[in-house]
Amino acid sequence: MTALGETAAMARSAARRIPIPLAGFLLVLAAGTAGTLAGLGDAVRQARGDVVSGAWTASLEHELGQRSLVRSVALPIAAAGQYALFGEGRRGVLVGPDGWLFTAEEIEPGTPGAREENLATIIDTAAALGARGTAVVVALVPDKVRIVPDGPGEPPYNESRYDAARAALLAAGIAAPDLRPALAALDGGRG
Repeated sequence: MTALGETAAMARSAARRIPIPLAGFLLVLAAGTAGTLAGLGDAVRQARGDVVSGAWTASLEHELGQRSLVRSVALPIAAAGQYALFGEGRRGVLVGPDGWLFTAEEIEPGTPGAREENLATIIDTAAALGARGTAVVVALVPDKVRIVPDGPGEPPYNESRYDAARAALLAAGIAAPDLRPALAALDGGRG
């Protein structure tokens, strides 16, 4: 076979191989599109907001994103791949020693006033339940950074957060047992 004939044969062979990955991609894309369109009616009914301001469109986009089959499969796979390949967590996840995962909110300062707002909601809810004769016990779970040994460590601004939240609940007459000793005993960590 001549050089020109070999080149033509290789080109025909390559042309036959290219459609297989392309066909796989198109199949996944079609399945994702079909799954998204199947939920279109529900998404349109769930969308809220004003059409003129664009709020309805943003709400519809959010609803469709939540129903997307491709997204619901791709995001966990991407997160697992990022962790396996680079030892990194997705945004909001910090990787500690021995494979421990921590939320960034345990380490980084939160939104000013958010803790007080959350406590007020808990206290109001407990009062409403108490008015109906329901006893409330809040299991206030400490940050993992307080419990896990050799973790990233607790930032100084965060040291009193658990005690302050628990004290506010107790002052409101809500039972809130201190879970730190029991959790530290389970892991053998610092309490």
